[in-house]
Amino acid sequence: MRSLGTARAVAALAALIVVLVPACSTSHRRAASPSSSPGAGSPSNQADATTTASPTSTVPSPGVTPTASTGTRGGTGSVKTGPGGARTTPGSPGGAGGRAAGAGKGGGAPAGAAGDSSGRGPGGGGTPGGEPPGSGPGSPPPGAGLLRSRVVAGTPVPGPGAAGTDISASTSCPAGTVMVSGGVLGDLVAGGPVSPSLRLMGSVPGDAVGNPAASGASPASWTAILAAGGQALTGTQTRPFALCADGGQLASTRVVVASVPGPAAPGTSVAATATCPAGTVLVGGGGLTGAPAGSPPSPSLHLIGSFPSTAGGSPVGASGSQASSWTASADSGGAAIAGAGTTAYAVCGSGGGLATTVQVNRVKGPENGIGQPLDVTVGCPAGRALLGGGANIDLNGGTPQWGVHLRGTYPSDAAAHPAAGGTSVDSWTAAVEDGGQQAPGTYSTAFAVCSA
Repeated sequence: MRSLGTARAVAALAALIVVLVPACSTSHRRAASPSSSPGAGSPSNQADATTTASPTSTVPSPGVTPTASTGTRGGTGSVKTGPGGARTTPGSPGGAGGRAAGAGKGGGAPAGAAGDSSGRGPGGGGTPGGEPPGSGPGSPPPGAGLLRSRVVAGTPVPGPGAAGTDISASTSCPAGTVMVSGGVLGDLVAGGPVSPSLRLMGSVPGDAVGNPAASGASPASWTAILAAGGQALTGTQTRPFALCADGGQLASTRVVVASVPGPAAPGTSVAATATCPAGTVLVGGGGLTGAPAGSPPSPSLHLIGSFPSTAGGSPVGASGSQASSWTASADSGGAAIAGAGTTAYAVCGSGGGLATTVQVNRVKGPENGIGQPLDVTVGCPAGRALLGGGANIDLNGGTPQWGVHLRGTYPSDAAAHPAAGGTSVDSWTAAVEDGGQQAPGTYSTAFAVCSA
């Protein structure tokens, strides 16, 4: 009986072992596999996984520090500057339309804070006050998305000062952007009324060192040239601006150059017109007039127009029109000039689907002959990028009285204040002076070249 009981106990123990060993083995496999553990797909665990993932990095805007180098043009100095490096968020853009102001808006430092001109990084392009395209995780790389522009406000250069002298200042666009246009403003460092002796000689696309661009070249800088007439000036400054674009359909820009001799006889004017070739689109332009190289500037010669036009040189007359040419016109003033020349520069953009339209604001004046300044401003339609702009003066459609002249054509806000570096503005201003002589029948026009 004891042997039978022992055998039964051994058999029962063996059966128990057979049951327990597989159970222990199965329990071990489940503990070693996190994907098999209960709750792995719960919302709380998914949130934990997201917070531990590596964020997409952004490419910061390139830092740009203003630099200066000296050079010569005529008998005065020339300074080339880089764009400002701080960042700013643009304010809300205005809509289409125009404005004329009876007093200059220049003087002192540009309105607003200096900013990052690259259009990328914090405070860049896109919706004003919001995060710009190309700056956040998962955003498209630079060159994609909407076409946008940023202003580079070059360092102002003192002068011109002595009668019959001129001064030039240049600025450039940062890497990763395309130069589409530029502008210039002459005013007083301390602000206030400007002498009618200050006048515009050039707003010119140039090479890397500020020399006027050759036909077919891509613009690498923008140069502003102002001169003092027959009266010496005190406290004046020359302010260059560049408009730098990225995104959208714009791939590159090239310059087309056209020149004519003159003006020569007293009280006469000439005009040169440059036209973009087929397959390209006009995005901006500039003009230049001057005496032969090595000759002192004429105290009476000045630009009276630099504007988008027909191939025949007529200014664009209606807002919403398209243009493929740029015209520059100059007046001899009251003196004969030997060997002068006038040059137009059309900046032509390439890219599939690229298109532009022109906005126009033409107002009467200045006419009073009291050294009256007149600022005429025009804006792009809402949602359109400002790519360039121009200015023109006429006398009932013809050549104005020889004392009327430009002292600026520049990117601005809707109130004609010069654009601050790094901002995105949608307006362009023409700054006009009557030269201290009555000029009834004078009209002044501002043009804005806008993305379509």
